Amino acid sequence: MATQGKGKKLQMNSEEGFIRLKARSLPINGCWISDEWEDTGTAYIVVSRRHPNGNITAGVFLVDLLCLGVKQAQILYDTTADEFEGILKMMQDDVELEKADCQLVHEIIYSGLEYAKKFGFEPHEEFELARCLLEEDNPKKRRYDIECGVDGKPMFVPTEHESDERAAEILVQLEKTAGPGNYFHPDNVPGLDELEKMVAAMMDADGGAKEDYEVDEEEIENSETFQFKVQLKNISKPPVWRRIAVPSYFTFGQLHSVICAVFGWSGAHLYSFSPSGYGSSPEITLSDEWDLFADMESGDSLDATETRLSEFFDKEGQHMIYIYDFGDDWTHVVTLEKIIPEVSRQAVCLAGKGACPPEDCGGPWAYQDLKKVLADKNHPNYQEMAEWIGLNEDEQWDANEFDLEDVQGVLEHYYYLSQQRPEE
Repeated sequence: MATQGKGKKLQMNSEEGFIRLKARSLPINGCWISDEWEDTGTAYIVVSRRHPNGNITAGVFLVDLLCLGVKQAQILYDTTADEFEGILKMMQDDVELEKADCQLVHEIIYSGLEYAKKFGFEPHEEFELARCLLEEDNPKKRRYDIECGVDGKPMFVPTEHESDERAAEILVQLEKTAGPGNYFHPDNVPGLDELEKMVAAMMDADGGAKEDYEVDEEEIENSETFQFKVQLKNISKPPVWRRIAVPSYFTFGQLHSVICAVFGWSGAHLYSFSPSGYGSSPEITLSDEWDLFADMESGDSLDATETRLSEFFDKEGQHMIYIYDFGDDWTHVVTLEKIIPEVSRQAVCLAGKGACPPEDCGGPWAYQDLKKVLADKNHPNYQEMAEWIGLNEDEQWDANEFDLEDVQGVLEHYYYLSQQRPEE
């Protein structure tokens, strides 16, 4: 639901600081919700607060109660009352909004957020700040029974907000976290057959489900196994790295999925491989990402789903830079440690160290600060940060946590559909 052209979008650090420190002290001006949210499982929500001078700061949220939680979040900062009324009228062109009990909309947002986190889905990147416009959540004081999912199971219905690839990534995530058959995916979704093929291709060990880039048995028999060490840059105490072994015929797209699986990234952000990071070429990414980040290109761009590892790696000691999330800029050094003259058909995690940083926490430097906050329960920001990353009262963040058995379990789920390819 677009709100372009109206209101002041958040830009200045002072504005961000005001929202973090003062927004909750402003009185609620009003709350609105889409009138059919109970029937559709999707809620468009506006929570507004009034400044002493009569201006309005508001949060606009799109909440999927069926599966994904907070899909969109946006802040409209310090608009005049007239501007805010105009924004509400413009939003009415997309969806019918009605005044709502503010306790209800808060509980819808937090319930959707909690339900999505059960299946590994994080809220929209702007929610971390936009939640400062909401009241503090207290599950013990909730008054409404908010139903999430369908009959106790998550349901994913692709919409215009998800690209085909993002939809496929969501289904892969549900296979891993909800388990095969433990989620709903309506049969009447347009394009379902193609979507299922894409999911199978993403989870397939040899890429055979991708019709235009098949790997035949002879190629597999003549392939090798690449052992990589993948280490996050600018992270220390402890360092964070994973050692993996993958077939040499894997594509860079498959390597991206494997790295996400072994580190714990959701895979929801953009990514690229390149010789030395931004500005170096060739940049290996997804073809439909090139237009979005055309200013980053400095030469050749290659489609990650059609470029094999063996086209670039042929000597031990070679390395490439893998960047995940073109905002937080999680930069990984991918080093080819060994070329093993053996055939393999799926990825294996051999070793690792350190917990993956919380997604969307702001990048390496912000993560270092976050670790300090989470190590001190008396820190003024501890409670907010602990709630944001989903820690219970009896839990604490362990930056050293790494469980090889758990990671292997994730990889096994990742390859589940490789045994159930759709018929060509």
